This record gives sequence, structure tokens and C-alpha cells, in this order.
Amino acid sequence: LKENKAQDFIMGAIIKTKKLEHKALLVSACWETGLDFSKHFSTFIDLIGHENFAVSLEAFTVIQEMETEIEPDLLKKALATLKKVKAPSLSVTDAIELITQRLNS
Repeated sequence: LKENKAQDFIMGAIIKTKKLEHKALLVSACWETGLDFSKHFSTFIDLIGHENFAVSLEAFTVIQEMETEIEPDLLKKALATLKKVKAPSLSVTDAIELITQRLNS
């Protein structure tokens, strides 16, 4: 996977997949593989706001495990997006806290 730069392929599958259990599994593969998905940061922010808890949790884990530094402007946009989520799950509130910490560090 690492040699083939499979990130775009995996992201395409995540976006196209309708079955939530499959979507959650694909999202979990993003952090489990250790590949750099930082260019897809905004997509994972959107997935954190997903109504399905498993999808939301796995997307939060991807963000949490990202080692690449994300630009402050993108972090601010992500924070604004997450604060708009109606009925935020624990993953959303945890992501808000994580992003706030990163902005303040």
C-alpha cells in the first residue's frame, strides 16, 4: 500500500461506500496503515460529524494519529465546521478539544 500511494484509492472508496459498517472499516484502515492522509484532513473532519458513531470515531482516530502538521487556517476552518454539528457526539467534542490544543501549541 505504501509504495502505491493508495491514499486516493482508499479515500475514493470511503466516499463511494454507502454501507456504514464498510465505511467505518475503510476509515479505520486509514489510521491502521500508518499512511499519511493529511491532505484529506477536511474530509475526515466532515466524517467526524457523521451521524454514525463508528464512522465518526474512526475519523477522529485518523485525525488524532496524524503526524503531519496541519496549517492553522485549516485547523480554524475545521473547528468552525465541528462547532456547527447538531447533536455532537463524543468524537466531535473530542476533536474540538484536540484541534483547540493544536492551535494553542
